Amino acid sequence: MSTATLPLRIPVALCAALAAASAGRAAAPPDVILAHGTVITADGRDSVAEAIAIGGGRILAVGADAGILALKGARTRVIDLHGRTATPGLIDAHAHVADGGLGELYHVQLTDAASVADIVQRVRARIGQLKPGEWLQGEGWDEGKLSERRYVTAADLDAVSPQNPVWLEHTTGHYGAANSFALRLAKISAATRDPQSGTIDRDAAGAPSGVLKESAQELVTHLIPAPTAEQRRNGIRAFLETLHREGVTAVKDPLIDQPTWDAYRALLDAG
Repeated sequence: MSTATLPLRIPVALCAALAAASAGRAAAPPDVILAHGTVITADGRDSVAEAIAIGGGRILAVGADAGILALKGARTRVIDLHGRTATPGLIDAHAHVADGGLGELYHVQLTDAASVADIVQRVRARIGQLKPGEWLQGEGWDEGKLSERRYVTAADLDAVSPQNPVWLEHTTGHYGAANSFALRLAKISAATRDPQSGTIDRDAAGAPSGVLKESAQELVTHLIPAPTAEQRRNGIRAFLETLHREGVTAVKDPLIDQPTWDAYRALLDAG
């Protein structure tokens, strides 16, 4: 038996059904015991215990320290919670893990941008790291958070991105802003009709402003090179690490294509 001190945070996967387990002796000694803590069961009575026994990937018993510690065997690892709290793992039924991870690692983050000038400055900084012709992607801007209370437009972006196509996705994902370089690549002009279920935002003269809504986004986004297999794996790994830090132990990614599925499978096979 070994005794370990709990680090600042550890991922503890407890299922909601753990309250059904009792402090009775299990058929085999548990693999792990968490003891001397506050174990929130999240059952119908909001029961709180002191310790929990885990074996074979399942909750074996929950109860008072004395009863649970009596279950330990020669190879049981005992983790002293030192009064810390263990909770059931959180489950997110809708999280764009793969896309979110790619965004975190490879896109300009704009969720906290406070002005159009702030966004333009971030684009300028990233453009300096790219070769002419390479795409710059950003995400998360919200005109409701900007001091100007308006959309980002191609006119805002063009001065800092004359040699690179730019696409900045809105925080909702339902629209975004392209610079003039990207509009030219997509062959979007004043004569371009709105696609079905989409809108090309236009200025007072009828010229495209750079803002594309709903299906109109695809006129530009289909031109952006797909991420590599390595980038997909890196993105998934990074996002899962973020979820683990927040106590999320299960998640459903609702947007899976074959390359993304292959990335998940590769990570699973690699352990």
